[in-house]
Amino acid sequence: MFRVSVGTPALSAFRLEKLRAALNDAAPGVAIADTRHWYFSALESKTLSQAQGKLLNKVLGLGRTAGEPADAARYQRLLVVPRLGTISPWSTKATDIAQHCGLSEVTRIERGV
Repeated sequence: MFRVSVGTPALSAFRLEKLRAALNDAAPGVAIADTRHWYFSALESKTLSQAQGKLLNKVLGLGRTAGEPADAARYQRLLVVPRLGTISPWSTKATDIAQHCGLSEVTRIERGV
């Protein structure tokens, strides 16, 4: 089973403005409203207990600023993830950390933007 979580902004305001400027040069009329980290957790069972869910959120850094912006439904979402069939170095480390924190139900975590 999979658990999908929307995280915090992926880019600082400075980096987001830099990306917007580069995008405007390459594709005028296309704009980026926001960037967020998305986490995809593969689980051995269908769900995590409430305590395990809270712990996984803490490991992933999902605090008050996590989640989609209030106006997200107005925009088209584009998700950038590692190539299918590959396991990113980030995924390997994040999965190890989660399992060392007692989240044995988590078999893999991958991150996208």
